[in-house]
Amino acid sequence: MPPARCPDVGRFTELRPALTITDRGREGRRAAVLGRRRWRVGPTRSRSRPLPRPSAVDLSGTPPVSLRRRPLDIAIVGFFAVNLFLVTYLIDFEQLVIADPYHFTYPVWPPAFAVDAVHWWGSNFDPVLMARPVWWKMTIWIDTLFFGPFYVFAIYAFVRDRPWIRVPALLWAATMLTVVTVILGEEAFGEHRTPRLAVVVLANLAWVVFPILVLLRFTRPR
Repeated sequence: MPPARCPDVGRFTELRPALTITDRGREGRRAAVLGRRRWRVGPTRSRSRPLPRPSAVDLSGTPPVSLRRRPLDIAIVGFFAVNLFLVTYLIDFEQLVIADPYHFTYPVWPPAFAVDAVHWWGSNFDPVLMARPVWWKMTIWIDTLFFGPFYVFAIYAFVRDRPWIRVPALLWAATMLTVVTVILGEEAFGEHRTPRLAVVVLANLAWVVFPILVLLRFTRPR
C-alpha cells in the first residue's frame, strides 16, 4: 500500500494495519494487568522478609511479663521446686516404700540418709509420721500422683507467665489447704498428737501460706 499524506503533521506516515481479534485480546489482558498494578493499595509483601509474628498474649490480651518483674511468682516457683525435688519424691516417697519404720530394709530410693532424716523427725516431733495410718498414706499418694506432676507444669507456666495454669493452681491450693488442715488437726488433737505442736506448726506453715498466696495471685487483678 502506498504511503498516505497526513495533513495534520505535514509528513508521510504509514497506515497501521487493523488489530486482529487475537491482538485485541492480548492488549486487553495487558491493560487489565497494568490497571490492577496501578490501583493496588498498600505495600507488597516481600518473600525475603516475612512479616513479624505477634507476641504471645494471655486470654485477657495482656502480654507476658518477665519473671524478674514478678517477685511473688519467683517465690512460688521456688516453693514448687522445693516440693518437687525435696518433699514429694524424697521425703514423702519414703513413707510409701517403707510400711513399718521400725522394721525395714533400706530401699533403692530414697537414699539412706533421707530415710534416716525422716525417721529422726518422726521419732522426735511427728508421731503420726511413724504410725502411718491409712488416711496418712492416702495424703502421700495424693502428693505423689497429683501434686508432683502439677509442680512440673506449674514451674514452667509460672516462669513463662502462662494463663492456663490458673485453674490447676486454684485446685492445688484448695486441696493442699484441706490436706494440711486435716494433718494439723491430727497433730493437735488426734490419737497421734505431737508433743511439740509449735515446732510442727512452724514446719508446716509454708504449706498454709503459699496456697493462700496462690489463691490471691489468681483471684485478684494483677
